[in-house]
Amino acid sequence: MAESRLPLKEVVVIKEGIKGIMDGFEECPVEFKTTNSNISDLRKERMEYLEQLAIYSSITDSASGKLVIFNRKTGTSNAYLIKFRDLAGIWKEVLDRKSALLHALEYNDPTALPICRFQGKGFCSYRDICNCNKGGKELGSMDAFVESIEPIEWYDKKEPIITVSSYGILFPLKWFYDQRAIIDAKNKIGDMQNIVHNDINTANSPEYSIKNDISYSDIGGFRQINNHNINLSIHTIFDNPVEVKMVDDINNIYNIMNKSLYKILLLIIKAAYSGKNSGYLIAAKGNDNSISNYAVIELNFKNMNVFKENIECYVNDLVKGVMDNNPDNFSLCPTWLCKECVYKKMCKAHINKR
Repeated sequence: MAESRLPLKEVVVIKEGIKGIMDGFEECPVEFKTTNSNISDLRKERMEYLEQLAIYSSITDSASGKLVIFNRKTGTSNAYLIKFRDLAGIWKEVLDRKSALLHALEYNDPTALPICRFQGKGFCSYRDICNCNKGGKELGSMDAFVESIEPIEWYDKKEPIITVSSYGILFPLKWFYDQRAIIDAKNKIGDMQNIVHNDINTANSPEYSIKNDISYSDIGGFRQINNHNINLSIHTIFDNPVEVKMVDDINNIYNIMNKSLYKILLLIIKAAYSGKNSGYLIAAKGNDNSISNYAVIELNFKNMNVFKENIECYVNDLVKGVMDNNPDNFSLCPTWLCKECVYKKMCKAHINKR
């Protein structure tokens, strides 16, 4: 088996109305970037990369972030550990920029906004009407908040690392084929760094819809759990895990609970790894742009230690199944997921048991 490190999952983070989508979280925010250029000085040539990472670090209360830059022309990657100072100062700068943007929208007057850093470097649809043609102040830099930039090795060269998310626990067979596709590509290509950026998009997975639901209502905080082979992104309210379910009727509690079994199981998993015995299910009614009404249901759990032990045993079996390329002992995915699964024709469990 060739060595591999699986790519991370996107993570939505929100704080005080500021929303970001991190490419991953591994003890600190992780961002992947692609370029056609050879970058010799990040501060001078790609300060926007550092600023984006600084914002994510201030949202997640992390004193550092990891930046992985993939060069399309050479097919090589460089990784850096970026350390920041004064997270409160970074957040104040973010809120100041937010206030300026909201003021400009409210009064339909962008003249007080700074010009874009990319002015004159490419085509812009608004260049004929934008204030940047009239001068204007430049966008302030967060350079003062960058304490150090250290080159690091991003990929583990000694042993394979496989982490299982809640998605894998709930939908093991689809997760298996996802992971095998990545490992098989590693075997064929020989360098995981060449494909990692194309494999981190989770827009079609159930997890992504959960994060979108949470982003609607701007609730709670964020916590990342990395425990052996478990990797969980947890949004919280009142320091307890929270899941959001979009529904047509928020008044029918029985119907909400019956249609939210997947979210409830997610909530139990995340509560177990947060050391909590309860969590909140938010039933929200709305559309793609806003929530018109919602109900909060508090769920209390018991026997969490036993549940956590069972999950860890199951996760170990999942990891072993991927490494051995054998999903025969995996649980079946839900029927609704099977119907549209891209692996349906090759899935042995589907062929033999459905």
